[in-house]
Amino acid sequence: MLFFEKKNKDDLNRRLYRRHSIYQTTFYRMGDSANTVKNCMIHDISYGGILIELDEDIDIGTNIIVLMNFNGNILQEKVNTIRHNKSLNKKYGCEFTDDSKKEGREEILSTFFENINEKQTEIN
Repeated sequence: MLFFEKKNKDDLNRRLYRRHSIYQTTFYRMGDSANTVKNCMIHDISYGGILIELDEDIDIGTNIIVLMNFNGNILQEKVNTIRHNKSLNKKYGCEFTDDSKKEGREEILSTFFENINEKQTEIN
């Protein structure tokens, strides 16, 4: 008798939203503090969240505010850290938490993703 059920490899790799690799230096601040703004790096983004690299260790479940610039369209988004990449650098998987900004965020990101896809098509 098996004590666990082996998951299909496709189930493990399936995500709700497609991720897009970007390397954008930007800024963040802790969700409970309005004064201290720090540098960070965004490594990828999707409609649901971002992978961000910080210079400090933070706990899973921490809320932070991230400022992002996409072709002149500025997004200031509250995100919640949901996973920590245990490599040498401090990368955190974060999900967007403000549903009231969802429509505007997705509109800006759609335009940004279309531009990425066009540039990749030109290269190929």
